[in-house]
Amino acid sequence: MEEVEQDTEAEVELPPELAEAAAADVDVEEPTTAPSTPHHHANREYFEAFIANMQNCVNTELIDSAAIDFLLNLNTKNNRKRIVKTLFGVQRTRLDLLPMYARFVAIVNLVSPDVAVDLSQMLKVDFKYQIKKKDQINIETKIKVVRYIGELVKFGIYNKIEALFCLKCLLHNFQHHHIEMTCAFLEVCGVYLYNCRDTRLRTNVYLEQMMRLKTNTTMDSRHAQQVDTAYYLVKQPEGMRIQRKIRPLIHTYIRHLVFEELNKANVDKMIKLLRRLNWEDRDTHDYAVKCLAKAYSIRYHLIRSLADLVSGLSSYQEKAVVKVIDAVFEDIRAGLEIHDTKLAQRRIAMAKYLGELYNYRLVESGNVLNTLYSIISLGVSFSHEVPSEVDPPGSLFRLKLVCVLLDTCGQYFTSASSRKRLDYFLIFFQNYYWFKKSDPIFTSDTEKDLFPILIDHMYKECFKNLRPKLKLYTSYDVAKEAVEAIRKKLYPDLFNAKDDDTGTSGGLKPIQETDTDKDDTVTEDCTSEAFGDSEDDDEDDGKPRTARDEDDEELGDDDDDEDDDLNADLEALAKPAAPEKTFEDMEFEKEFERMATESFLERLKEPAKVNTKDIPVPITMRSSGTKKTYEQLQDKDKDKSDSVPFVLMVRGKGKQQQYKTFEAPSDSQLAIYLKDQEQKIKEENDSVKRLTLNITERLEEEDYQESLLQSQRSPASNKIRIAKPPKFKHPKGAPDVDAIFH
Repeated sequence: MEEVEQDTEAEVELPPELAEAAAADVDVEEPTTAPSTPHHHANREYFEAFIANMQNCVNTELIDSAAIDFLLNLNTKNNRKRIVKTLFGVQRTRLDLLPMYARFVAIVNLVSPDVAVDLSQMLKVDFKYQIKKKDQINIETKIKVVRYIGELVKFGIYNKIEALFCLKCLLHNFQHHHIEMTCAFLEVCGVYLYNCRDTRLRTNVYLEQMMRLKTNTTMDSRHAQQVDTAYYLVKQPEGMRIQRKIRPLIHTYIRHLVFEELNKANVDKMIKLLRRLNWEDRDTHDYAVKCLAKAYSIRYHLIRSLADLVSGLSSYQEKAVVKVIDAVFEDIRAGLEIHDTKLAQRRIAMAKYLGELYNYRLVESGNVLNTLYSIISLGVSFSHEVPSEVDPPGSLFRLKLVCVLLDTCGQYFTSASSRKRLDYFLIFFQNYYWFKKSDPIFTSDTEKDLFPILIDHMYKECFKNLRPKLKLYTSYDVAKEAVEAIRKKLYPDLFNAKDDDTGTSGGLKPIQETDTDKDDTVTEDCTSEAFGDSEDDDEDDGKPRTARDEDDEELGDDDDDEDDDLNADLEALAKPAAPEKTFEDMEFEKEFERMATESFLERLKEPAKVNTKDIPVPITMRSSGTKKTYEQLQDKDKDKSDSVPFVLMVRGKGKQQQYKTFEAPSDSQLAIYLKDQEQKIKEENDSVKRLTLNITERLEEEDYQESLLQSQRSPASNKIRIAKPPKFKHPKGAPDVDAIFH
């Protein structure tokens, strides 16, 4: 134990130059130290925990999260000085942390360049100090310094010319530890320096010098083998160089068009050139399909252009496009079944490609949703005690795949059925996200969240773009309750069957016969509600989804209202299930129903009351009992303008109704109220009539616009779909004899 502590102290021991600089920094900082406050102590404790956790950042996601956390919460002058000392004082046995620390410095350098400058200067001074030491001890510390410099060179932090100067110093006294330091340096950044244009010649000169020193110097066989390994690692032998595959001329031409010449501006030209190929030739046909399906072989921003190219070929080579789409689905499925980090960029590119194919109406929305469900469910155990081989607990790559696919095509799920299906998926996606985030490897006893911050931001940005007002779940338990609730809502028969199976004993029971028609109806209802009709959102097949028409824009304007409705539905689904009813509750409900029935029967016995608001005037009273003369008929309009006739109903003897007529002045309150009521009724009828006419006109206008779009559609953007024969319509009315016989 004492030896380990001594080694650690010897490792952290600074050279004289660095020790003087550190002492100077301490002397300067001491007088300006502010008095301690609770907030200051909290920040200090948080920074100490951050430094202690730096040794656990063993992958890119953790080190990226640590760098962002430092820039957001701890980016002060004193903290930057302390973090430089921490990065410089890495243990000599933890060589695996050097690439991670170099990545950390590269990220922080974008905001605070002084960290990279100070660390490079400290490593430069330490390298000179180790070169001057003639004793053959602490070889691990020397190896750590040169490997650290090599990692910083690859990130562009350490100057390449100064790195070559370090190599020159090592070759100047090429013996003992300098041999191992040179080989370690070339192993880390030798290939990088040899392939850079500005350092290739000097690197080649130093490599040849190293081989001459090896030939002219008597050295140990182990050192000679290390020198040969480092040399041939940087400069591969002539016989070991990868030879280019010799392809047929037509294959080279297809690869040239798809992988080299394709860009956003010449898609139409590429379509014309590919149409000239001999598609009847089986070999040419298969190789063209193979190239069109390799979205990972082109630049990421050109994947949309590749989807546009395939969309243009769909009208001329339908079978080839179908094979391309099948190859895309198979590649995504194979990536889910094989967990390999080497396939990361390929899987991201294929997910992006699938989304672009949907945007160009080559893939149905149901196929995209099936792929999304496969990503979050295929091989996933949903149990922290039983880890999955294809989806390990520390792997968050499937979250990236879902976010990339949703960011590409999620905004074009504009029809009612597709939006509802996507809303259902978002519930399951949140459940998968919280399952990964609640894994024990991302939780600790401290309050610090170990979940990568970049994945968290990507997840939140995805939901912000799709459903801005959607309330996200805050825990794994809430997400699980929502998933169970939506499953019971969509498939109630499935859960009832499970309850029946669990409630019975383990013995056999007879098979129950069910009505096939009824079962089919229930299944169709559940399927239509959960997945809808895949043809709803593909009505306009004449143009890509990237060019949205007016109907889509109107649907997009109602996103906020639909998000509010979705929040209400999700809150209702997330409520806990009602407890089972006891015997007392059942008795109470029975008595309550009996009391309600008796009250209803008693109300039926009561005589119906007449609505006395508007009582029609009897026909016998509508006309006056006396006949009018010609002069009275001529003065009718004048009388109406001065007074308003009313009929008063009074109760006479024997409960008989009697009617008496009278005239009220037109400026009286009774007459004014009657006129106001008549005017309101007239305005309401006019508004209903006007709305009805507007709706009719708008429907006619939509039919007219749709007919224009049908006539203007270009054949290159039509979707692959087998034309359905029109339904037979029975003629109405009597048959036309002339049309039948002539």
